[in-house]
Amino acid sequence: MKKQWIKYTLIILSGAWVFPSCEVEDEIRIPAFEEAINARAIVLSDNSFLNLLDLDNAEFVFEFNSTAPEDIEMISIFGTFVDRRDNINFPGEGSDSTYVELLVDSIRGSELPVTKTYTSQFLADFWDISVLPNPNEPTQISLDSGDFFNFRMTYRDTKGRVWDINNTDENIVNPNISGASGAGVRESSGVGSTFNASLTLSMFTFVGCAPTITSGTYSMVPTNGIGNWCSNDPFASTSLVEQKNVQVIQTGAVSFEISDVSLEYYVFADFSENQGVEVLEICETLIPNRTTTAGFTITVNGSYDPDNRVMEIVWQDLPNQGITCENTLTFVE
Repeated sequence: MKKQWIKYTLIILSGAWVFPSCEVEDEIRIPAFEEAINARAIVLSDNSFLNLLDLDNAEFVFEFNSTAPEDIEMISIFGTFVDRRDNINFPGEGSDSTYVELLVDSIRGSELPVTKTYTSQFLADFWDISVLPNPNEPTQISLDSGDFFNFRMTYRDTKGRVWDINNTDENIVNPNISGASGAGVRESSGVGSTFNASLTLSMFTFVGCAPTITSGTYSMVPTNGIGNWCSNDPFASTSLVEQKNVQVIQTGAVSFEISDVSLEYYVFADFSENQGVEVLEICETLIPNRTTTAGFTITVNGSYDPDNRVMEIVWQDLPNQGITCENTLTFVE
């Protein structure tokens, strides 16, 4: 019995000697896991756009918060102004002008939670533009419907690490961090660590009006009635279907997804397929945002009548000879 006890004791002691060596090996093969910083930034819904009907008094209101503000040294807020339809620098039809990104504000972790208000005049001064058109300065850019202010946040924690989606220095932070989780940091020693980070990295804001589109089912028909045709050869003799019900749902502050715009007429590969798109409604005007069918470029422009809940759209397949068709969507339920 005594010998058996000695045998088990030796086995345990042997394991104790072996375990540390395994642990060291695992540390080399598997990056350490640490809890990282977290921070949230939101745009208050009532102030998520600069009201085109009252630009002098319009403002954005942002809220910043963190469950562990003591881990954050500084939040830097950068902004980019995008002038949609810049008719001064691009006469005629106009093109978008994207202005240089500037540091708009900084927040210390000790200030959190905090509310920040940025007026139209405050932002206009940053990019040397005018809030309203100035008849005495016809070449001065001013705010207009569809203009954008895109805000981006970077975070420096109390350990000196910088969390920045645009950072390409792998010794500081993985540039693929997202607003949800999963950020990797490689220290200068070459040892990697994985962090459970949760950060708001950007906020989309605009100049315009509150959206008016009603989500739901719409009846879609060719604008010019039965037998509407696409405009370009070699498809000019192909008829669309007479009517189809589609879904329109709100996907963001001013973004809406239309489940199909093609009336089952698919121009790319000679067969029918639904072509969904996402549009932005800026003061009852529809502008293209993105396609929802991967791999194809379908854009939509148009208008929305909130009184009758009717949408007039023109969709265009850009890669395929710019084929263009027109549809009317009427709210059903």
